[in-house]
Amino acid sequence: MSATIEEVRIVTREIVEDITRVHEQCFVETLGWNRSFLSDVANYLNDFAELVGSSRSALWVSRVNGRVVGSVAVDSRDFGPSIARLRLFAVEPMHHRRGIGGRLLRQSLEFCDAAGYSEIMLWTFDTLSGAKSLYLSIGFEVLAERNVEYWGFSLREQLCRLRLH
Repeated sequence: MSATIEEVRIVTREIVEDITRVHEQCFVETLGWNRSFLSDVANYLNDFAELVGSSRSALWVSRVNGRVVGSVAVDSRDFGPSIARLRLFAVEPMHHRRGIGGRLLRQSLEFCDAAGYSEIMLWTFDTLSGAKSLYLSIGFEVLAERNVEYWGFSLREQLCRLRLH
């Protein structure tokens, strides 16, 4: 069961549904987050669609047997022209520990390096220990933390940064 990584050039309704489904499995079914989270994911993807395929923003999915099982995005907005933002990083729980998340992250890092970004920023939560461990293993550092109320939960949000140059 080999996973492939592909860049998404056009955000179709099917891609929005597939990525939203992956997030549903990871965050709603596994962690119990409120279903309003799924609307946030779909709305973000629809808003982000116009940037996909540009030289500064990109979206990738991982597929196993043709089915989307993971995603990651690089967004050029939010932090300024030299800083990318990592978004939508998720891999279905049944595909954890198979290297898919690492491959998705490496793909996004290579893109950021080629695009000339000096840093990558991301927001995560302290309860997402697997993802956070992966981020820290490739050099991200936690810059700030704050308590937030999202999707029916009190969460500890963390801002992480990776310097590229």
